[in-house]
Amino acid sequence: MDTNSPAQLDLERVLSAEAENLHAGLPASLELVLQRSECLLKLGRLDNALTVCDEAAALIGEQELLDDGRVASMRAWIYQQMGRPPECEQACDEAEQLVAAAGLPRSWKIARLRGMVAYMTGQGEQGLLLTREALALCEEQGLPVYHGILNVIGRLEEANAAWGEAERLMQEQGQVYPGVASNQAQLLTTMDRLEESLAAFERADQQFAAQGLPPSAQHVAAKAYCLGKLGRMEEAIETFARAEEMLRETGSGWSWHLHFQKALVFNQAGMKDEAIAEICTAIPLFRAQGKQPPAFLLEKLSDLVAPDPDKLIKQQRASQPQAVEQVPDSQKKYDAFISYRRDPGLPHAMLLKNYLEVNGKTVFRDQDDLHRGKFFDDLVEAIRYSRHMVILLTADFFARCCSNEKDVIRREIATALHCGTHIIPVMMEGFSWPDGDELPEEIRSICDINAMSHSSEFYSAFIDKLVSWMGE
Repeated sequence: MDTNSPAQLDLERVLSAEAENLHAGLPASLELVLQRSECLLKLGRLDNALTVCDEAAALIGEQELLDDGRVASMRAWIYQQMGRPPECEQACDEAEQLVAAAGLPRSWKIARLRGMVAYMTGQGEQGLLLTREALALCEEQGLPVYHGILNVIGRLEEANAAWGEAERLMQEQGQVYPGVASNQAQLLTTMDRLEESLAAFERADQQFAAQGLPPSAQHVAAKAYCLGKLGRMEEAIETFARAEEMLRETGSGWSWHLHFQKALVFNQAGMKDEAIAEICTAIPLFRAQGKQPPAFLLEKLSDLVAPDPDKLIKQQRASQPQAVEQVPDSQKKYDAFISYRRDPGLPHAMLLKNYLEVNGKTVFRDQDDLHRGKFFDDLVEAIRYSRHMVILLTADFFARCCSNEKDVIRREIATALHCGTHIIPVMMEGFSWPDGDELPEEIRSICDINAMSHSSEFYSAFIDKLVSWMGE
């Protein structure tokens, strides 16, 4: 181990301060005990870090100190790193209760941590909402927004710049934290900047090694995924195997995610049988957590076993009803129009627009692109002159369509059906199709259009499928 690593030096500083207090006959310091636990967490000594949390909790009782939730919060982060979601959730609950009892403002870190656990357990939509909640808390409290939050909500260029600036500032201060390069590497993979991503992964690996720190299994799996996307399959398979062994050692519930990553890589490489096998491995691992596999996971399996995947895209096109007044493609101004219910669809629409724009698409979303004129007239024009309408089908999406003939969503869909805008329905968590007879006649044919499932857990794969359905 590099004894000059910042985390190791910080630990030695804390231990020295605690020894001085003991020698001087001073009572043990809760601040120093918490710092010791944090240093151990950074060093990957998770069991030791958890034991120190117990020490901190005992100290609060002995010294009759105010418990402001910091010990429970530290436990939650340790459990998250251990891949133990139930204990992490329980610690988050305890931390939030203690913060409220102490009269302190809600912690964005706890909201962010809950979001990470939601993603880990396949609850991607809840993960996005919790991450946006963390963003709102930062903004309300006048705090800088953590780069990882920008990643999740799709502000990718901002996030990339922020990670780069963080690394530059740390270098100026003589500090190195491998997590910065690791997070930037994963972001760059999302942005499909794969050579830059691999360079950042390798930089993080060098920093982990120099400091004697073990990389997380998630870091190793993410690097394997990047290697696979680059077509370096032999290295990818070897790296995936290392990540899988790490997860097996910790008993993490995150392993289903790794197998789906492998499936995506195998599918890209044309290794269809291997991709199917990996998804079939992922499904029981997910169910072992007492949860149903995400619909997108099952849909991907169905796509893979189809004898002609391209035929599925043609069938989706063929499921579109006949237009009454077709607008020529040469007159189109936008690649996509996003139709959604603001509650709860707004964060998903914002994220979708960001990712489609990263993929070179011009996108219309009402809150960004309506500036003047009559509201619905502008919407009609935008729909007429969009090649595709992506409809985010959230829970009870069609309820207002049935009860209100002036409902905006109803009029949007009717316009798209009338003018032949290619419709791609995206089924979100909690959505179920109504009987066609329950819908107004002008939009009833929407039920005949082939839809796809949404995935927050594998958003890049979802975007890839969506773009393929656009046929461009």
